[in-house]
Amino acid sequence: MPTHALLGATGGTGAEVVHMCIATNEAKYGTRIAQDMAEAIISSLAQLRKDQGPKYIKPTILVLRSETLNPVHAQDSGRLVYPIVSFTLHYLYDDLDKAAKLYNAAAAENSGFFDYIFVDPPALHDTVGAECTGHELLVDGSKRQSASLNYSDLGAAYVELAERRGEYNGKSVAISATGAVREQWSVLLWYNLQGLKARLWG
Repeated sequence: MPTHALLGATGGTGAEVVHMCIATNEAKYGTRIAQDMAEAIISSLAQLRKDQGPKYIKPTILVLRSETLNPVHAQDSGRLVYPIVSFTLHYLYDDLDKAAKLYNAAAAENSGFFDYIFVDPPALHDTVGAECTGHELLVDGSKRQSASLNYSDLGAAYVELAERRGEYNGKSVAISATGAVREQWSVLLWYNLQGLKARLWG
């Protein structure tokens, strides 16, 4: 079993997997939560590597992103939905995309620094439910990604990816629901309206 660290804080634990799962649903001008986290994690790992020298354990970072940025499944939610959410949630997706490029560049610069996997869920629902109803990991176009996913199933997907990280290293992995999703579209609609306001009026 791999050792895990949440939110990029490996400290001196020798964690093998870093779960980068800090995010926001609010698409506002200037949003850079994902970029700030990427810079903090990369900087911390660089210092840790310097301090530990040959004892440094190269971790795998599981980077939370979005279906909208997945190169294969971005439009699985529908040809009409994709351009709408790409516009209304632009500032959010732009932040996630720039953060992904930071991880990509840092890992490419030195193969011994860290590995990464992009975790791309669809619309997320039910922030309080703990019951998992099922998920699957998709990396090609053989299956269509579901339009929605429970937060609890995203958590389960993180655990599976950590255990199978060698198989998915460097890939963009779409997370799809295989069971019932406790959908709360009114909540997500509100975030889209907020994002639309930000795009039109700042």
